[in-house]
Amino acid sequence: MSVTALGPTIRAWRDRMSPAAAGLPRGHARRATGLRREELADLAGVSVDYVVRLEQGRATTPSAQVTAALARALQLSPAERDHLFRLARLTPPAPDHISDHIPRGVQRVVSRLTDAAAAIFAADWQLLWWNATWSALLGDPSTKPRPARNFARDTFPIAQPPSATRPSSATRPSSATRPSSATRPSSATRPSSAGPLALGDPLAWAGPLVSAGPLVSAGPLALGDPLASGDPVALGGGLISSGVVPAAPAGWPGPALEQWPVTSADDDVTKAAVVSDLRRATGRFPGDRRLAALVRELQAGNAEFATLWSAGAVSAHREDHKVVHHPSAGDIEVDCDVLTDGDLELKIVILTATPDTPAETRLRLAAVAGTPEIPVP
Repeated sequence: MSVTALGPTIRAWRDRMSPAAAGLPRGHARRATGLRREELADLAGVSVDYVVRLEQGRATTPSAQVTAALARALQLSPAERDHLFRLARLTPPAPDHISDHIPRGVQRVVSRLTDAAAAIFAADWQLLWWNATWSALLGDPSTKPRPARNFARDTFPIAQPPSATRPSSATRPSSATRPSSATRPSSATRPSSAGPLALGDPLAWAGPLVSAGPLVSAGPLALGDPLASGDPVALGGGLISSGVVPAAPAGWPGPALEQWPVTSADDDVTKAAVVSDLRRATGRFPGDRRLAALVRELQAGNAEFATLWSAGAVSAHREDHKVVHHPSAGDIEVDCDVLTDGDLELKIVILTATPDTPAETRLRLAAVAGTPEIPVP
């Protein structure tokens, strides 16, 4: 194998990764020990044909977004991720930029939290991964556009985004399909999940990807500019941004991370904590354009965020207590704990119910039932 060739390297990493590590069923008649091309394509959110062309050397310059998605799907180490970027003739993410990489150890731990609703967010509260229990408790985030799957955007909705980042009328959701403000949940701490995880360059909007078993996938990709690189995408109708960080436009179809009402013990405290946590992130990742664009967007589009931001507070969001008004299991009281992973500043959000309580029983019932249909407003 040529260590300087992109295609053979991707093929070698695909062959070494077991389906079980990716959360996929083994199957009885399976001959391949590693991932099939179709499985890698599903996990990375690209077409099977594009994986074939990459491995055969007919495509040699994938975009940063696609390279990040491949590294995530293949569960590469940070050094392997950087090597993949260089083979694709790209600059690896810098230390002062937010990374969407999820270390293998963290992946193993969270994939075993089947009795709790768990999700992982990047330092800017962008959802990277969630498990099946998360989807069952709060709704499936993969039904929402990628840029909308951000806890800060969900907490501080934008009334009128900058016109330069708004999608055209052909792609903008119709007002007839939007829930009214009266039906939108108002709470504040939603993380999400999806398939194998990993790196991300600061502008990579390619979300987490589908997997089976205890993991769930992240579906559609972000609205944004047309693909500059021509990388094909296989996910329903979304586009990966070619470098302009897309805002969540007015008319976004409701909150992305809590798809039915969720109340917080103290909504004002939670909002203040999210803002101060973002300010802390700007100090840790001063060169990150995705984070800077998010802060500018929220300052310009949400007066409450702008007021809290001007206060200058710096802290981390650590815990909350919520009541999920689940459409089939009823009211479920949960504790929300936010753990932070090292230098990457990943936020591991875990929702649990007190043992031996009706809330624990309802949480288990919701998990067994799976993701219910979203009620029509």
